[in-house]
Amino acid sequence: MALLASPLALPVFIILVTLVAVCFALVAALIAIIIALGLTGMLAVISGVGVLLQSTWTGLYYIGCGLTILGIMVAGIPAGVALLKWLINKTAKFSKLIYRRFIDKNHVHQEDR
Repeated sequence: MALLASPLALPVFIILVTLVAVCFALVAALIAIIIALGLTGMLAVISGVGVLLQSTWTGLYYIGCGLTILGIMVAGIPAGVALLKWLINKTAKFSKLIYRRFIDKNHVHQEDR
């Protein structure tokens, strides 16, 4: 049975493994973007405070840019979480679709009967 099922099961397994890898890569990229934005915003604010006494307008510019980046990050976190939930939901539905397409419910456990 395993020999006859392998031409069908192997591509399905490869597709599922690829989907899991892509989801993991997207989650890792999203986390890296959030960390990078947070560090960039904090660094810009700290640099702006340091430059503020030497050049007022430049210091205010850096502080404003840093606060803008932090604001975009704070606004983007809920959107990223919603995107992640949507991606997980669609991946689960796609996996179920593939499973139902290739597995017949009446013939799954025939040897047990």
